[in-house]
Amino acid sequence: MFARIGRFLLWLFAIVGIVTIIVVGAAIWSVDRWIGERLARPEPAETILLSLDLRQPIVDGPPQSPLSVLLRGAPTSIREVVESIDRARTDPRVAGLVAEFGGAAFGMATAQELRDAVTRFRDSGKPLIAYADSFAGLGGGNASFLLASAFDEIWLQPIGTIGITGFASQMPFAREALARIGIQPEVVRRGPYKTFPDILTQDGLTPENREMTAALLDSLYGQLVDGVAEGRGLEPDTVRSLIDRAPLLTEEALEAGLIDRIDHRFDLRTEIEERFGSETSWLDARSYLALNTVEAPEPQAEVALIYAVGPVVLDEDDRSPLDGGGPVIAAETTAQAIHDAIDDEDIDAIVLRIDSPGGSPVASEVVRRAVLRAAEEDKPLIVSMGGAAASGGYWIAAPARTIVAQPGTFTGSIGVFAINAASSAFWRDIGVNWETVRRGRHAGMGSLVDALSESEAQRFTALVDDIYDTFLTVVAEGRGLDRARVDEIGRGRVWTGAQAQERGLVDRLGGLDEALVVARETLDLAADAPLAVTIRPEPASPLERLAELLRSGPGLDARTRAMLARLDPLLDAVAPLAAEPGSQLLRMPDPGIRP
Repeated sequence: MFARIGRFLLWLFAIVGIVTIIVVGAAIWSVDRWIGERLARPEPAETILLSLDLRQPIVDGPPQSPLSVLLRGAPTSIREVVESIDRARTDPRVAGLVAEFGGAAFGMATAQELRDAVTRFRDSGKPLIAYADSFAGLGGGNASFLLASAFDEIWLQPIGTIGITGFASQMPFAREALARIGIQPEVVRRGPYKTFPDILTQDGLTPENREMTAALLDSLYGQLVDGVAEGRGLEPDTVRSLIDRAPLLTEEALEAGLIDRIDHRFDLRTEIEERFGSETSWLDARSYLALNTVEAPEPQAEVALIYAVGPVVLDEDDRSPLDGGGPVIAAETTAQAIHDAIDDEDIDAIVLRIDSPGGSPVASEVVRRAVLRAAEEDKPLIVSMGGAAASGGYWIAAPARTIVAQPGTFTGSIGVFAINAASSAFWRDIGVNWETVRRGRHAGMGSLVDALSESEAQRFTALVDDIYDTFLTVVAEGRGLDRARVDEIGRGRVWTGAQAQERGLVDRLGGLDEALVVARETLDLAADAPLAVTIRPEPASPLERLAELLRSGPGLDARTRAMLARLDPLLDAVAPLAAEPGSQLLRMPDPGIRP
């Protein structure tokens, strides 16, 4: 009898649970839809001013759902900002564009992508005004001021500064610190410029690391000088002189022609009301895009946009604890999205947006095979590179029909490394004795305790040699280059997008918009032919979104994130010591350059 009662209660609880899940799911779906409808129904005045807050981080990735925005304040995506600017350019209701700047909330590649959109907007003849309390104070305002220089007017608060001090690279080297605590990293690398492990094995910059870093700085510095000179109507030598004097005080910046007006934000609002009327609606990118009242022309082709953002891993669960809960390229998921787009007859072309420092070679190969299949099936696949598409990120991109990168993108890093951390001395010093019993000559490889034996070291080296050899083949075949040439421009060296184009690693310079131009050309469409761009895989359901929000939690506050960001180079370098063996073999070194 008790057994029957127990089974009855079990069934009852199961039914209640199922009903609860259905009710909660329906409620979440309703809330998400309601939020979306509320955001999609702003009631602007007849005159709209597109207002962009560029003081906050701008991320590379698909736009966030209304639920994510409400509960977590999800940052604006590059695509949202660019799309809002491009749509506003031809919208008769939009009278102009105002953007607020602050510190370096984005890097050079992002600044260049947004700058391209601003330049297109400027061609409409509508006014563009940039306002900043300060451009990063003592330094680090390079990327934000490069973008601001494309605006018609730049306003600066009376005690603000222009922190265009140029670029510097700072990298910590922890060899001595690790030696003091009894940890001896054993590194095998192919490519003298594959400098990721140097932070662990060197006391300072190697000649190759110094050469590569200097070349990266030269390229970025030249892009900054040329961009500011063009935007502000100055001679490049004048801009170089101003950079050497920076940070510049407000009056100095005004006298030099870097800004147009010194005033407060309140006065800017007053000025706007006088120019366009007090009833002008200020709408941010998301609110403006949510209007959905501009009738779009019939698309002539459909393009699948697939995002590959973050370190390359086989599965979501393979992420490093030091990735901070950020996005990863889950190889199986990304590859399946590409395969599905290839098989979908309604999809005419694919744009794969990559922003990745690399990661696992096995995971990179899974995605590369999907990219290669697009070529085999004659489905145009264009790679658009974001801030970085290096090492494993470049492995993925190599077979694409066309590769588009920004001048400031970090790419290349065609090289391999592997690290074994021998920490037995550390454990002895703290009184811990490890005993190992094994069956199999190499059963202890990757234990993170013992040094490699001679035989294990040989296998370790053979693994790295094989991956590097494969990497050279992947790039040579994908880019139509001779292997010797790939080895010459590879060797683990990181290039900017501009440098990579000169060496045949990149085809065109530009952002996502340029990749869509390439798609039109590939499909024999007019340069302005309307396209239907659909994000693949399809956005998660409201229930999945809520589950992800609950899993990720509120995150760290901005000040804590900023403090930890100072330790990023060291944390990135230490991560391989605790990572799954083989997961970091294709990883771009952090050049230590901040925007």
